[in-house]
Amino acid sequence: GFLALTTTSITSATMGSRILGRVAARRILPICFLFAAAGLGLLVRISPTTGYLDILPSLILIGAGNGAAYVTMTSLAVGGVSPGDTGVASALLNASQQVGGSMGIALLTAVAAARFDAVRPRHSTFASLASATTSSWVWGFAVAAVLLLGAAATTAVLIPTRPKPSSPEGKPAPLSPSETIERSGRLTPNFGSLPPPCHGSALPVFADTRRPRASRRAPPHERLPRNPEEP
Repeated sequence: GFLALTTTSITSATMGSRILGRVAARRILPICFLFAAAGLGLLVRISPTTGYLDILPSLILIGAGNGAAYVTMTSLAVGGVSPGDTGVASALLNASQQVGGSMGIALLTAVAAARFDAVRPRHSTFASLASATTSSWVWGFAVAAVLLLGAAATTAVLIPTRPKPSSPEGKPAPLSPSETIERSGRLTPNFGSLPPPCHGSALPVFADTRRPRASRRAPPHERLPRNPEEP
């Protein structure tokens, strides 16, 4: 059921990492949130008789928005700090995702539960319970879509377009995510001109190119006779 969502998220994350080196994160992140909000907005039409093909466009839009959004947020959190603070920024990002996800689930669950209690009939039947459950999900999807719209507007306003040229201490300011990816691609070393690695031993073996030393022959008076009878 979630194969379309997973596949679209992976594809979107791959494409987002490539586009991020050319387009600013301020333009990518709001569009991602708008895609996810549109997918949740389409889920408002669900009913007890809705099939999988009816919600497939919503899954594709949500996956397309979430995949690129995760890549962009990670790049913003890690690429905008100094190298010494990268670990702290990564840990803060992971903690924020866990806390934000837990709070979001709690909020949407509370909204759905309140809507279900409001529309639940006194003499419930299978059809009435299905209708009340679907109505509660619709309210949860609507609130989630509104939150994503607010996130899109917030990121479009708060994320700076360009980084500051220098820090107050006189040190160069950290690179933006797009510049980080672009420069990392430019600074990739080229090993095409290096000699081939050595095989068979850890150190290279060089041929001895020195001229052989001529052997010294003893003069005739110093030679030993080969035969005792030889004078």
